[in-house]
Amino acid sequence: MKGGFAAGLLALWALDQAEPGWLGDGRLSWVAAIEEEYTGNGTLAAARAGVLAEAAILLEPTELDVLLAGIGIIWIEIEIAGRAAHVEAAGGAVNPILGIQRVIDALQGFERELDAAHAQDPDPAFAPIAHPYNVSVGTVAAGDWISSVPPVARLGVRVGYPRAWTSDDAFDRVREAVLTATAADPWLAEHPPVFRLNGFRAEGYAQDPDTPIVRAIEAAHREVHGAAPALVSMGSTTDARFYVNRFGVPAAAYGPRTRNMHGTDEAVEIASIADCARVVARVLRDWYAA
Repeated sequence: MKGGFAAGLLALWALDQAEPGWLGDGRLSWVAAIEEEYTGNGTLAAARAGVLAEAAILLEPTELDVLLAGIGIIWIEIEIAGRAAHVEAAGGAVNPILGIQRVIDALQGFERELDAAHAQDPDPAFAPIAHPYNVSVGTVAAGDWISSVPPVARLGVRVGYPRAWTSDDAFDRVREAVLTATAADPWLAEHPPVFRLNGFRAEGYAQDPDTPIVRAIEAAHREVHGAAPALVSMGSTTDARFYVNRFGVPAAAYGPRTRNMHGTDEAVEIASIADCARVVARVLRDWYAA
């Protein structure tokens, strides 16, 4: 995200150097918001406070493609109850860690069903993506002492879901899938997992590619790079969903190239920061000159 931030600042600096007064009587808002990868509440709060515009560019790392759509996402905490004891008396205990695999199997089955449904009747916005609706267990927590059977285990789960669903739909379907799959376990049937929404609740979105801001980015990219950029969707989301869905502001994401996002040696290609800035500067120049 810092790469996009740098590209945006570089674009503004270059415009001020090359064409002083380029903004004319226009107004430009720069939003540097927190929580984009946790709730999106930073951008939402800014928009609700009136920081809105004719259009928005989100400087997400997009590989210099134009990102137009994102899936729905929720985070769910799944709690598995056990019966705690010292390991010496483990014969009368129930270790909730052993129930984790049953829950994971259920989540994987749910994901396969989503993929199968997508293959048969894909949302046009995500048709090029083979598996847009991924379900991932991102955190596992249980126990505080090696020689004790823990009382509870908790999974942090990220669920991607179709635009046609609400977050409540997704939550209910995940809950039903897990409870159905774990009902064959005697302990889990009597002590079913508990589900809680935990943080992220993002609706899916899709921006019409024929809107002026998308065409402006395409034209500027073509001017800089000699060819049109790819128009893409992703099996994740961005804060563009707020502008598009809630405030009627056309929005697209465009940003630098990256490597190993969220992984070891995460990096941004330095040259692509400048390439992105060149495109954004032309978008802004032409937008305010129109």
